[in-house]
Amino acid sequence: MSESIFELKRKKHIHSKLLKITDSIPESFDQHSGSNDQKSTPWLNSSLKRAIRSKNKLWGIFNASPTMENLNAALMKQGELDAVELKAKLKYEKLITNDLKHNSKA
Repeated sequence: MSESIFELKRKKHIHSKLLKITDSIPESFDQHSGSNDQKSTPWLNSSLKRAIRSKNKLWGIFNASPTMENLNAALMKQGELDAVELKAKLKYEKLITNDLKHNSKA
């Protein structure tokens, strides 16, 4: 047996903490609305809020005047939002893992 009982218990304990953390993170959130539900997402920061507002504004312009230029602008902003959202989620995930690394008793 290569691992001691202590190591197995420690790994099981860490695993249970990670499951607890991942269970508290929402699966997804509605990017298309400006509702208060977005406030519940822990990775929602000011740059992500700004990107959501900008994307919503451009889609509103497209809905009012559906031209190819407006469609392209809205689609470009949607792509930018996706990149900003991914960056925010990764930053939040890194924060969680660093907290676990430095404070494993939490």
